[in-house]
Amino acid sequence: MDSSSVPSSIVSSSIKALNAGISSHNPFIDASTVREPDVWMNRSADSPHLNVAARSHLHTAYGRICRGDAVAAVTLLGQTGTGKTHELNSFRQHVHTAATPGLFVYLNVQQFSEGQAVRQQFLRAIGDSLVRRTPSGLLQWQQLAIALANHGLSGIDNSRKQFAPRSVLELLSRNSLEQNQAWIDRIAEAFFRVRPDIDDPDMVRAIFWTLCPHQLPYARKWLSGLTIPTWKRHELGLPQARTHNLESYAWQTTLNLLVIAEQYAPVTIAVDCFEHPEIPVPAVQKER
Repeated sequence: MDSSSVPSSIVSSSIKALNAGISSHNPFIDASTVREPDVWMNRSADSPHLNVAARSHLHTAYGRICRGDAVAAVTLLGQTGTGKTHELNSFRQHVHTAATPGLFVYLNVQQFSEGQAVRQQFLRAIGDSLVRRTPSGLLQWQQLAIALANHGLSGIDNSRKQFAPRSVLELLSRNSLEQNQAWIDRIAEAFFRVRPDIDDPDMVRAIFWTLCPHQLPYARKWLSGLTIPTWKRHELGLPQARTHNLESYAWQTTLNLLVIAEQYAPVTIAVDCFEHPEIPVPAVQKER
């Protein structure tokens, strides 16, 4: 091509120069495919100008939920690699840092591979999400526990200051088992005094135990519908998990948990990876 025919606004570059430019600034170098762990990383979007309309729609929907307007359902459509999971990471950070911070649950639909245990897997996936940390350093379980504890405290004496999360965690990490049991008993009693309508008081008690670092692994396991040793259940004052009708038990536990949680923080459930090939098992497809 005659150089005189090339528009003056176009600058020609050699392949070497183009490769150098891409190497120096490639917004997709770290995230050709975003995996589940990436959803929980606190980092800025690689290319924030992409998917702006979708991001704005998600933020608007979350704002409506925070105002108590309605439950919002939003569907992000796009081919594999167009940034849907990447956008969930951005939205998760928004949920955690908004004026009204919420709880974020991430579900990868491809994990639900057992046709006879989908509801159990669903409950465990919620538990796995709530053990993730917020920007404040608290686990989401602990964020919920503090909200419940402060509600109970306000029912006893409105003039008392609210619990400072860090102070509570430090206190319970220093206390003996007996002291922690007494603290949990007092705050649970205070909470049930203002919320006698709670359908699952054992669940609330287990949520309070997530504030104790030494008991957190057992409390979160029990909350996920899994079995913990008898001696540990006695320490925490929790009943034995049901060993029959596990799917029904898991679903009722999930509903009870979500009913409690959404009264104290907006709950976002993100279901991802629908575009991947289905597992060719009819029972699994039906349950999913």
